[in-house]
Amino acid sequence: MPNLSDLTQYEEKAISSGGNIKIAGTVVSNAVYGDEPGEKQNLYLHGTSSNPIEIHGTVVVRGDVLITGVVKGQGAIYSGGNVFIPNNLNYADPPSSSRPADGTEAATEAWLTANKNKDFLGLFAKENVVLGDYTNSYWQNYVSNWLGNPMNASEEDAGEDQVPNTKNGRDGSPGTADDDLLEGDGQWTTEKYTAEDQALGLIPPGKSVGDPIPGTGEDIDGDGVYDPTLTVADLQVKDPLTPSKWGGNIPGTGISNYSDIASIYMTNLDGVFYTNHAFAWLTVPGTDINVNGAIISRNESIIYGGKIYMNYDARMLGGKNGVAGDLLPVTPKSIRILSWQILEL
Repeated sequence: MPNLSDLTQYEEKAISSGGNIKIAGTVVSNAVYGDEPGEKQNLYLHGTSSNPIEIHGTVVVRGDVLITGVVKGQGAIYSGGNVFIPNNLNYADPPSSSRPADGTEAATEAWLTANKNKDFLGLFAKENVVLGDYTNSYWQNYVSNWLGNPMNASEEDAGEDQVPNTKNGRDGSPGTADDDLLEGDGQWTTEKYTAEDQALGLIPPGKSVGDPIPGTGEDIDGDGVYDPTLTVADLQVKDPLTPSKWGGNIPGTGISNYSDIASIYMTNLDGVFYTNHAFAWLTVPGTDINVNGAIISRNESIIYGGKIYMNYDARMLGGKNGVAGDLLPVTPKSIRILSWQILEL
């Protein structure tokens, strides 16, 4: 999976491409938000039909992002923290239809030609993507139970292949040569910087001999820091929702309670979403939801009370060579399917 532990390459890309976000004609973020003295780290974005969030190109926010409402333009926001989507997220000018008329190449090409310039948003989080009202007791109980389920393991003790629940190897039999003996052994195993690395000048600033080398061994998210099992505490806004902590168009009086702007009754989600941690959401019975885009998550933590209709955005076809390819995260290597498994609780 793409590693967003170091957003430097995306900041460079954002700056070179002149990325920005505007609301009501005012620039609320240039290419990088949080890099200037006195600038807040977190960005609050609320768009309406008359004053949508207008995004152009790649933008990097070093802290958390909270976004809801109406979005216009084409771009991607990379967050150095969590991405919060408390309520519906809608394109101002969406594709003419959710997907091509059928699966043929001709229908797909026709759809791409007609919709390549329609609104497109990517939301890519270094940490988690959190949807709806996480303060709701039902949300917390259901999501918490799934986060703690062994089938949704998030602790960085997943073994050499960095994939949980594969201790018995690809043959599925314990005691054979392909067993992953590091998985579940209670130790966080990584490579360490050595004196030789130091002599060769290979240790980056801030690191020392003996420190973990980011991305090696069981360091799944590549930040060089051990991550225990995710909990709902990891999915909450850390800073008060006030103008002193958040930029963007947050109300001057701030937000007293997250539930004032959030709902468990979301009905629409437009965009492409990526996280190397949890994508957490509770849907409720009787409320159908349309997701127009894509969801890519290591710990998919959606609790399905209501129906979700997933409509893949064909502009992502072709990856980096596709219509939206320039906005997508960089994958370190080609995808390889290790195994399929149906989860039954």
